[in-house]
Amino acid sequence: MKYITIFSFFIFFVSCHKDLSDCGKCFIGPMEGQPSTLLADSVSTVLIEADFNAGNLPKEQEVTFTTTNGDLFQFPFSDLSGGSKSLTFKPQSDKAVIVLRSSDIVDDQVFISFQRNNYTAHNTVRFVRACPDELFLKSNVDTISARLNQTATLEVELYRSAPNSVVSKDTRVEFAAILLDPGDMQVEFDTPVFSTGKAVATTLRSKNGVPGKVTMIATVEDPCFVGSNTVIVEVKE
Repeated sequence: MKYITIFSFFIFFVSCHKDLSDCGKCFIGPMEGQPSTLLADSVSTVLIEADFNAGNLPKEQEVTFTTTNGDLFQFPFSDLSGGSKSLTFKPQSDKAVIVLRSSDIVDDQVFISFQRNNYTAHNTVRFVRACPDELFLKSNVDTISARLNQTATLEVELYRSAPNSVVSKDTRVEFAAILLDPGDMQVEFDTPVFSTGKAVATTLRSKNGVPGKVTMIATVEDPCFVGSNTVIVEVKE
């Protein structure tokens, strides 16, 4: 005999251990008027409301909240430093409000849940890409020697204008080259590259030893389309 288990996950899907008739108003999710989609910028927040009315459980029994991404805080809060993936406390009623702060990792299904005794509820929110507002391209050198196999490190710095807001990890940056001198000059570099933080870099080198000048272009690609920035590097013999 074969046993098939089908798992279906949807945004705002709620599941409870035990019979729903026993569970009562078993729910967790963004408060009314709060967003279910946050920027993955490490500062965006949403108020999460939990209704853990589960029959005759004592009102002051501990509840544990968890998230698969971002950080949780009790509400009200004095600041948003720290935070954790798990939060346990004793609410004073059948409802509680906590704060979920986004991380810098894009995630289409961030699972939030609570557990009280043997009762649990789940829900999901989304962390979407926080694009840079500006990018700056710079090279560590103005010239490289082909004969000496020298290279130039091209670094792109990504910025967001909102205070303390960061660009999401794995933001795609494309590099391109425009040769300024006629002839057989060739260069090579890695593209695309994906950011792991504020900056991302590629290495430029001569491919055939022919001297000349090249304009390097950096562009943040779909879905951001921030624009381009350029820098000129000269290849000498």
